[in-house]
Amino acid sequence: MEDKKIVKVDVSGKDDVLFENLRAKLINTFDEILDTTINIETGESIRDETKKLASLALNFAESKLKKASIENYQLIADIDEKYSNIELIKAKSRKINAESKQIEFEQKLRKLKLSLKIGKAMIFGREGEEAILLTKQFDLFLEALNDIEASRNFHD
Repeated sequence: MEDKKIVKVDVSGKDDVLFENLRAKLINTFDEILDTTINIETGESIRDETKKLASLALNFAESKLKKASIENYQLIADIDEKYSNIELIKAKSRKINAESKQIEFEQKLRKLKLSLKIGKAMIFGREGEEAILLTKQFDLFLEALNDIEASRNFHD
């Protein structure tokens, strides 16, 4: 297959008729320059070297674009990993917060039960209807707190 020689030159001068006559000579001169042998051993011309250079430049540009693409994927992967780590830290923080709230609740529950038992002990031995009713209320309240505690332990 024969290489097609295509050279396009857009040049204009003061005189279009004169330029039209010189145009063919100009194109032939460019072709002669491009067909000049620059490597006697291989017979390569300026045109051949120009094609190689253009091909190398294109390959270089493609490899740079691919490398940038790979770097972008690596950057996205790094960002995803950091985001996942942040989400893991948030989840651990929520767990620790929930555990501390549970411990705090259990401590308050124990204090309340202890206060009710102390109140009941203080009333113990007193006579009268009021003491009996108050003791009964303390017992009901303690029973409700025990039920709350049992239901929390059931869910754990």
